[in-house]
Amino acid sequence: MLEVILKRMDTLSKLDNSSTTDVRRLDELSLAINRFQPAGLVERIQAIAQNVSNMAVRVEQILQSSMIQGRVVRDGTSQCEVPRDSRFPECPGKVDWMRSRWTSDPCYAFYGVDGSDCSFLIYLSEVE
Repeated sequence: MLEVILKRMDTLSKLDNSSTTDVRRLDELSLAINRFQPAGLVERIQAIAQNVSNMAVRVEQILQSSMIQGRVVRDGTSQCEVPRDSRFPECPGKVDWMRSRWTSDPCYAFYGVDGSDCSFLIYLSEVE
């Protein structure tokens, strides 16, 4: 739109400016250009930048939280205990077997097994 206005102004300026209609047109176009402001554009860009910044902070918080949780699981300080229950007599043996062999097959990692007792129990209860 701005290009069209500028072209019209250029064309009109080449005409004889003594004509009152041309002068009036130039004045109208000049006023139109002066009114043509990117209304609120800077404010919108700043608001978007602030939103992106807020999202980045939130993502960082989530990542830090998940890393702390992952560290708890890897350190073995998780709250999962292998049940010693007569209803599940093979469970301790299966968990021991998983401890010694879980890295041998990449399919375990696909199911979320990470070497913690919790991941072994989840795998055995949901997948096996």
